[in-house]
Parts: sequence; structure tokens; C-alpha cells
Amino acid sequence: MKHAIKTHMKDFIAIAALILIALMTLLVILANQKAALPSWVPGLGQDFYSINAQFPTAQAVTPGQGQAAVIAGINVGKLGAASIDDGVAKVRIDIDPKYKDLIHSDAEFLLRPKTGLNDMVVEIDPGSEGPPPEEGATLPLAQGLSNVQLEEFFGTLDKDTQDYIVLLLDGAGEGLAGNGRNLSKTLRRFGPFAEYTARINGALAKRRENIKNGVHAFSQIATELGNNDQAVADFVTNSKDSLGNFAAEEASLRQALQEFPSTLTAAQNGLNKSNRFTVAARPTLLKLIPGAKNLKSSLIQLQDLAIETTPTIRDNIRPFTRDTQPVFADLSNSSKDLKVTSEKTTAVLTELNQLFDLLAHNPDGDQEGFLFWAPWANHNLNSALNGQDAMGPVRRALGMVTCITALRAKQLQDDIPQLPTSYNLAQLPPPTPPAQGGICP
Repeated sequence: MKHAIKTHMKDFIAIAALILIALMTLLVILANQKAALPSWVPGLGQDFYSINAQFPTAQAVTPGQGQAAVIAGINVGKLGAASIDDGVAKVRIDIDPKYKDLIHSDAEFLLRPKTGLNDMVVEIDPGSEGPPPEEGATLPLAQGLSNVQLEEFFGTLDKDTQDYIVLLLDGAGEGLAGNGRNLSKTLRRFGPFAEYTARINGALAKRRENIKNGVHAFSQIATELGNNDQAVADFVTNSKDSLGNFAAEEASLRQALQEFPSTLTAAQNGLNKSNRFTVAARPTLLKLIPGAKNLKSSLIQLQDLAIETTPTIRDNIRPFTRDTQPVFADLSNSSKDLKVTSEKTTAVLTELNQLFDLLAHNPDGDQEGFLFWAPWANHNLNSALNGQDAMGPVRRALGMVTCITALRAKQLQDDIPQLPTSYNLAQLPPPTPPAQGGICP
């Protein structure tokens, strides 16, 4: 066996992978079908508390389709197999064990479709009397109700009633032709109407109680007034004086009431702006709620930190501060002189900065600044003082000029305006004419 596996290792791995994929596919299908494995399957099995309920009919009850059993809209189990017991439909209901104690002996079961495709569901009224039924117990038909089909309802009516219903539906169809949207809107209004009616009834009930309390209170007031007639007379007199004062201020009251509408308008505008601010600030305030909730722990930690650092501040930092106060006093005196020096240094640096700004400034247009002409000046100066030119280093030599040649050069530079510059650059000594001795100095 081992030799065969080693020989066909690739085939063996492929078959094992296919088996694993098949098992995973099976588990996915079972999970989507809401199928539960028996409780004896380790790790995957699921245990249920199962009871049976009798119904007049178990139409469309199919185990394994995820048909639920619910209590108050909460899924607590599923429908199991359906069978016939003495001509009555009996349906097994598998309930999650954690909901077992909710169900009592007088529980009632309603089997009805939750969709138009007869996807059945059992709504459980858990009851309130007696302990939970035993495992596998069958509750009687009196506690099970099936959904009444529309044809069953019409089947209970006599012929004339059925004809009248047909005529009524025909007339309703003609009357509502093209008015389905209006009918839908009308039916939607019944919801708020019922809610408002309930509020009105509640208010009327409170009003009745308030009227009763008001009559009782008025009786007590009348009794007290009868026992204090002098106080009532004084109250009437004082009320007369008060009303007289109001009458004297009639003009002021009338003026105040005339300004009251504009005040209300301004208040309304202010409230509208406040409402816009509230709407804009609401997301920010909602986002601040988690931070405010966490602020308590941060404050507690900050308090703990303050308690822990108190000895250090009291015993170390505070004495150090006292000891350094004279030093800082001396530094204050020194800093005054330093301030004067710093101000003068700042003024000098400011002037230098302005000078450098002027040197670095490059005006708009064809005119160039100092930084453009400085390299040219450097180049020209270097060319004038350098001992070489484009042809290489200049060979230095000593030129010998006779007196006659120097005299002729002097005469030529006096006659030709272009030659004085060259004559001066040659730096020839002024010659002495031959008539005065004939000797050059």
C-alpha cells in the first residue's frame, strides 16, 4: 500500500484534494440550506429541544428549507418533519435549548406563510402557565392554528354574499382605475391618523383626570375663601388698584404690543440661525462624545501623575527654583546691557542686509545689476594683470630704444591723436635733442 502511494503520489494528492473540496462544498451547501447535523457528530452536531404541535393542515411545511419558529419576531428554532396523527397534521418543532424555558404548557402555535410563495413559519405564543412541555410531547389541536386561505373564507359564504362581493370588487376596480397611487397615499395617512387619534384619546383621558383634580382644587379654594373673607376683600381692593395702574399705562402697553411682532420676527430669525448652527454643529458634537467619554480615564491618570510628581516638585524642583532666583536676577541686569548691544548689532546687520540686497538686486528690463557686472570686471582685471594671453604666457624682454627713436616717438604722438596712449604705456623717458648735447639721459 505504501509502495503504491509513493509510486502514484501525485494522483493520491489530487484525489485527497478532491475529497477535501467535496467535503467543504457539502458543508457550505448544508449551511446555506440551514441543515443541522445530529448532535452525535463531534464539533459540527447541534442539539435541539423538540416538541410536536397539531394543526388542521400542514400545507407547504418542508423540513430542511430553513422554515423558522419565532417568538416575538426572534428566530428560536426551525420546523422539522410533518406527519399525520389520527387524521390531524402533526409538525415537529426543533427549538434551540436556550429558549426552552420560555415555552409553557399553554403555548399556542400559528402556522402561516411569511411570503407569497408559502414560505411557512410558526409564530409561537409561549404562554405563561405550567412548566415547559417534556421532550417529544405533542400539544393538542386546540393550541395549533393554521393559516386560513382566502378560498376557504369565500367557501364559507353563501351564494348571494359571494355575488355581492364580486359586484363590490368590480365596482371598486372601476372606481380605482388609475388611482392606485392616490389610494396608496390615502392608506399611508391612516398610520399618522391612528397615532394622532391615540394621542388625542390619551390627552382626553388626562384632561378628564385634570378636570376632576381642578374641581377638587376649586372646592378647596372656595372653602378657603369663605373662611378668609377679609383677605378676599383686600385682594379685590388691591386688584382694583393694580388694574387702575395698568389702565394708566395703557399707552405704553399699546406701544409695547405694537413692537411685539417685530420682536417676534427678530426672535424667529435668530432661532432659525441658531437651528442652522445646531444642525452644522451636530456631527462635530457627536464625534466629540467618544472623546468626552474617554476624558474621565485621562483625568484620573492625570490626577495620579500629579500625585506621583508632587514630592519631586515639592522637594527638588521648588528648592532648586529658590536657589536659582539670585542667578536669574543677575542675568536680568546683564541682559539689559546685552539688549542695548543686540539692538545696535541688529541695526548694523540691518544696514549690511540692505547693502547686500542692493548688490544682489537685478532690475527689470535690459539693465543688469552688480552681480552681473562683477564677473565681467573680475575677468577684465584678470586679463589686464595676468602674464599670459590666449596664445600662452607672455615672454618678457628688455627693449633698447635710442635717443633718436625716442625723439621721433615723442614728435609722432604730438602730431597723431591716436598715439599718446601707446606712447604713455611704453613709458619712454623724455629725450634730449642732439642740439643740447646729443646725449640721452
